[in-house]
Amino acid sequence: MEQITAHLFEGKHLYAILIIVFFLLLILIRLLFKKMNITTEIDDMVDASRKMDCSEFEIFRKAGERWNFSNGKVKEDFKRYLWFGELPFYVKDYLKLIFKKKQ
Repeated sequence: MEQITAHLFEGKHLYAILIIVFFLLLILIRLLFKKMNITTEIDDMVDASRKMDCSEFEIFRKAGERWNFSNGKVKEDFKRYLWFGELPFYVKDYLKLIFKKKQ
């Protein structure tokens, strides 16, 4: 039994176990958010996209228009959103406006 336990925590097996634990923790956190009805900014973005029947990029574009930002800036900010889940201030502001109108 000791050999099996020692073997599991060597090299590649350790990384596999850590990755599995990491994803299980992510799933657990997501379930807790749903149970507590906590929404994230990304949830708000997805909800707005569905309500407006448009893409998330279209929301970025419309938000950028309100602040007179270039298409290049909007595209770069959208890439950052896709990679890191970061919403820039002007998109957050636009989402607040959308949800205020919907209520």
